Amino acid sequence: MSRSKRKVSSIVSALNGMSKMKALLGNLDDALKFNRQASGFLGLPGAYHAPWAVHYNRALILSLKGIKENSAGYAKTLEELETHLMNSAWKELMERDATEFDLASHPELGELFKFCSDLPTREEKMTAIIRKIGAHNLQGGRTGSA
Repeated sequence: MSRSKRKVSSIVSALNGMSKMKALLGNLDDALKFNRQASGFLGLPGAYHAPWAVHYNRALILSLKGIKENSAGYAKTLEELETHLMNSAWKELMERDATEFDLASHPELGELFKFCSDLPTREEKMTAIIRKIGAHNLQGGRTGSA
């Protein structure tokens, strides 16, 4: 990775971390501000190794602010999350956040965690693609030999 890409990645990581810290402290407006800044870098190629984490944090913050008040932004963020290939760190992040944010105090996060836990990981998506290609090849082999 080039020096400039590492620098951008470090900036995105720091902004994303500050966003999460502000959310933990209950300063949700500042949390969204840092999240927007981190999101601004995601348009750069290879800007951040886990762009899903930035979108996840936005969904978390919007959920804490109140889904009804932020329904359009929240729905768009969930759609964005669905487009990313998450790795195994995804589940660990949710487990940590469930502990840090205390679901008893923040029951509104239960919907987000349920949504996220139902998303397939990168490995699950790749396995499904491989199976689909394999099934297609088997069907193609049968029709070609008939």
